[in-house]
Amino acid sequence: MSRILKTDNIIIFVVSVIASCFTGWLFYDMLAAGLILFAPTYILFKKVYGESKRKKWKRDFELQFEEALGSLVSALRAGYSVENSFFEISKQLGNIYGKEAYIMKELRIICHGLSVNMPVEKLVKDMAVRTDVAAVSEFADMLVIAKKSGGNFIEVTRQHENILHEKRQVLNEIETVISAKKCESLVMNIMPAGMLIYLRITSGQLVQALYSGTLSHIIMTALLCLYIAAIALGRHITDFECSKDTVKDKPVLGKKRIKNRKGCADVIASKIYSLLTGTFFSTYIIKMNNNIKVFSVNALNETVIKDFWSALIKKILLGVLAAFVIVSYSVIYDRKNIAFYIIISAVVIYIVPYSVVSNLKSKAEKRKSQMMSDYPELVDRLSLLIGAGLSVKGCFIKIAGEYMSKRKSGLAGYRYVYEEIIYMARQLENGIPETTVYEQFGKRSGILSYMKLCTILTQNLKKGSRDILDKLRVTSLDALEERKNIMKSMGERASSKLLMPMMMQFIMIIVIIMYPAIMSM
Repeated sequence: MSRILKTDNIIIFVVSVIASCFTGWLFYDMLAAGLILFAPTYILFKKVYGESKRKKWKRDFELQFEEALGSLVSALRAGYSVENSFFEISKQLGNIYGKEAYIMKELRIICHGLSVNMPVEKLVKDMAVRTDVAAVSEFADMLVIAKKSGGNFIEVTRQHENILHEKRQVLNEIETVISAKKCESLVMNIMPAGMLIYLRITSGQLVQALYSGTLSHIIMTALLCLYIAAIALGRHITDFECSKDTVKDKPVLGKKRIKNRKGCADVIASKIYSLLTGTFFSTYIIKMNNNIKVFSVNALNETVIKDFWSALIKKILLGVLAAFVIVSYSVIYDRKNIAFYIIISAVVIYIVPYSVVSNLKSKAEKRKSQMMSDYPELVDRLSLLIGAGLSVKGCFIKIAGEYMSKRKSGLAGYRYVYEEIIYMARQLENGIPETTVYEQFGKRSGILSYMKLCTILTQNLKKGSRDILDKLRVTSLDALEERKNIMKSMGERASSKLLMPMMMQFIMIIVIIMYPAIMSM
C-alpha cells in the first residue's frame, strides 16, 4: 500500500540530519545542537512524508479504481458475468498500468480467489479492508446489496464511476485554488530563515550578539518555536482537505456537570432561569432553546439547555458585580467622572456574557459549514444504495451504523449530519412514520439543500415517484457546484487567515534585526 520503505527511511534520516544540523548552525551557531534537534526533526519529517505519500497513493489508486469500474461496466454490458468481468478487467488494465500497479496486485488477488470458487462479494470486501479507501468500501456494499435485492448493478456501477470522476474534477479545482495559497505560505516561511542567512553572510559581526550568552540562546529558542508554530499554522490554513470542520469530541454547550453536585452560583442561575421562563422573556428563551437543541440531537437536550443558560446567567451576574464595583469606586473616589464610569459599567455588563452567546453563534456557523460540506457525500451515498436495491429507510439505518462503528474505532470525528442520521435511524426503528422523520430532519437542519432532499424523499413515499434516482443525481450535481463555491470562498478567506503566521514571522524578523542593534549600544 503506502508503507514507508527502507529506502524512504534512509532518505528521511539523511534529510533529518541535514535539517537538524542546519537549524543548529542557523539558530545556535553550533552544529552539535543538531544532535538535540535530530529526534524531533526525524519524527516530524517521517510523519509529514508518510501523510504526503498516503495522499499521493490514495489519489493514484482512486484513479486506477475509477478506470477499473469503467472497464467493469463495459464487460458487464458485453454480457460477462460479474466474476468473469474481473478477469477481463485484469487483462485490460494490465496493458494500461503494467503489472506493478497496486490495482493490478489487488485484481490478481481477486482473480486467484475466483479461480478457487471464493465469493466475489467477500473478495471485494477484503480489498476494501486492505486498501481502506471509501470508494472501494462503497462499491463492496453495492455489490452485496445488489446480489441480495437484485438491483441494477450495471447502472449503479456506472453511476459510482461518474461520481468518482466528478469528485476528482472538484479536487483538481480545489488543488488549483490551494496552490496559490501554498505558494504564498512557502514564500512567507522562507523569509525569516533567508533574512537570518543573509545577515550571517553579509554582517557576521552584527548578528554575533544573537549567539553569545544565555539570554541570546533563550531568545533564539523562542524564535525557533515561533518559527515552527508559524509554519505549522500556515500549513493548517492551506490544508483544505483536513479543514472540514471536524469536531473530535462531542460539542457540549456549557460546562460538564459533576454527578449531583451544584455550586451556589449554579443554584442561583437555575432559580433565575425558572423565574425568567414565566416572564415576557419566555418567547426569546424558547427561540434560543430551539437553536441550542440542534447541537445535541442525540444528547439530553434539557441538560445542555440548562448548562447554556447557567453559563450565560453566571456571566451576566459576574458582569453586574464588576459594574457595581466600578460604580462604587467612582462614587467613593471620583464622583466628577461618574458618567464615564457608568458607561464603562454598561460596556462590562454587555461584554462579559457576550462570549457565551458569540460561542453559540460560532457553533451555528460551524455546524452549517460542516453540514454543507457533507451534503454531496450524503446524496451520493443515498443514490448509490437506493440504486443497488436498498430502501430509503434501510439506507439511513445502514449509514448510521457505519458512522457509529467509525466513531467507536476513532476513524471519524463528530459530524452533525451523521448524528442527525443516527437520531433518524432510531426514530425509524421505533416505528415513527418515515414522512414525519424526514420532515422533522429538514426543519431541524435549517439548510435549504437538506430541506429539498427531505422533500424529494417524502414525495417519493407519498406519490411513489419512480424517478427518485434521477432527482438525487440532479441534486448531487447541484451539491458539487455548491461545494466548488464553498472551496473557492475558503481559498479567499485563507488569504486573510495567513496574516497571523505572517505577523508571527514579521515579529521574528524584527527581533533578529533589533536585538543585535540594542545589544551593541
